[in-house]
Amino acid sequence: MEMSFSSFRFPACKRCNERYSQLEGSAKAVFLSLLAREPLGASDFDLLMDWFDKVRVGLWLGGLMLGENPFGIDPNFRIDSRMGRKDRALIIYAAPPGQIGLRITGANTPAFACSPTCFSLAVNGLVIENISTDFLVAKHMGLPYPRGFRYLPDGSIRCRVPFISGTQRLAPRPLPLSADYRGTVVIQAVYLDYRAYEPGAYSNEYVTRMSLTPDKSLPVVCNGSESHLYPLPKASDWLPKQEFSFSDLILRVFRQTLSNQMELLRRVRLSSEIPPALRRSQRNQYAEYIKFNKGLLKRVAEDYPPS
Repeated sequence: MEMSFSSFRFPACKRCNERYSQLEGSAKAVFLSLLAREPLGASDFDLLMDWFDKVRVGLWLGGLMLGENPFGIDPNFRIDSRMGRKDRALIIYAAPPGQIGLRITGANTPAFACSPTCFSLAVNGLVIENISTDFLVAKHMGLPYPRGFRYLPDGSIRCRVPFISGTQRLAPRPLPLSADYRGTVVIQAVYLDYRAYEPGAYSNEYVTRMSLTPDKSLPVVCNGSESHLYPLPKASDWLPKQEFSFSDLILRVFRQTLSNQMELLRRVRLSSEIPPALRRSQRNQYAEYIKFNKGLLKRVAEDYPPS
């Protein structure tokens, strides 16, 4: 399914228009610095990931409207309830300067329609995969996380308590998904919605030291074998250490994005509050969506064998 970018225009209330126009204005300056490969600070990446949350959920909602919702998805959240509310990651890859263009990958798969957690965006010579879901990176950042959680009928989660306090150490490679660390991985834990379960779990020196705000961690960057907190002052820590040919990069990130979509669907656990017949139906749908991505990956592998 193909859609023109100009068709992505949808009604919004005055309050949302004003709020998002402010975000767009601030994010534009950060994104231009990103494209110019200039130094960025921790707050820049916090803002950039808010913007990616907006874009990802907006693509999902827009795709459902423009594509006439062929999968019968009932949207149970909007941009406001996902922007800056879940753990998130950016995986940034670079091609040699000189590329011009815009490309979106992974936003028109059944897996994305069912669970809009992962897509990628190529702008000129940078290709960026964006991932966001509950407790994506908390454990690997040494932060508190639940013993388990399940999705309720309305799409929210119920966590098992008490939370595990965490190791209070950063993992060397703290994104537990497919990623090529010759690019740069930037992650951030978000605990705004989780404090209600166990407020005391986040009241310790380690969480304080790791936090940018009371509800979000400092971004963590990894572009090699070690990870570290992203500096508050502007720095070049985010720059990928290696460049790839643009054509190779597009294929590489296509495979990675679809693989991560599949893995995130495999991890979904549904609450017993969902009627058994509906749970079985949803699991069968997930299996079909995973099968669809596998088929795409197989076709790409046949047409473009890895070199």
